[in-house]
Amino acid sequence: MSKKHYGFTLAEVLITLGIIGVVAAMTIPTVSHRMQAIKLRSQFMKSYSSLQQIGKLMQADGVTGDANEYPPLSRRSFDHTFRQYLKGATDCGNSGIDCYGKYLSTDYRRLAGRQYGGVTLRVSGMSFLQPDGSLVVIGNGYPLGTPITIMVDINGYKTPPNAAGYDLFWFQLMDNAEILPMGAPTTLYTEKDTYCNPKTNKAYSLNGISCACEAVKDPNYFKNLSWKFE
Repeated sequence: MSKKHYGFTLAEVLITLGIIGVVAAMTIPTVSHRMQAIKLRSQFMKSYSSLQQIGKLMQADGVTGDANEYPPLSRRSFDHTFRQYLKGATDCGNSGIDCYGKYLSTDYRRLAGRQYGGVTLRVSGMSFLQPDGSLVVIGNGYPLGTPITIMVDINGYKTPPNAAGYDLFWFQLMDNAEILPMGAPTTLYTEKDTYCNPKTNKAYSLNGISCACEAVKDPNYFKNLSWKFE
């Protein structure tokens, strides 16, 4: 009596592999997006928490956040005061030139994806590379009296996408030395539809500058990013 052999035909194996390939192609981007979102949120919250702590330390030390007390381009500039509270940071000079051999400002993108243009000035200023790889850039108020801003590239210049609202966020130093996410009430840019909206051309070069506040408020902020750049 002949023995029966059980198994799959070549055609069945190929069909199964094809189905697996299709499912993988559909799910891998979603999983990758989710993991990226989790990582960015963790990096953002770490940077935000660090800035909050620095603000509290400055308040305890009696440091003022009044931009009028820090003349632009002066040795009394806020840059040197703030530097004291960054543990283990490397001084990268203006817009990263001393660490990267180039000015980084023109390499960053606005929220919708295009290069910044006029807002590059807001990525210019004394910069400090943190031990965790994040890059902090101080925007000393100019002209005198303009509030001081603190920009953070939460995952560092060498890690993409280098875009506002994705891995690039702004904070504002208040007169009492508190550091608030840009977009919060009393900060310079509070209108979400104008300054954190990838679907508008309003405030073209500043679009993305107020997204720090949205990232603080919405736990799904990074998950909802489109990741589609122009």
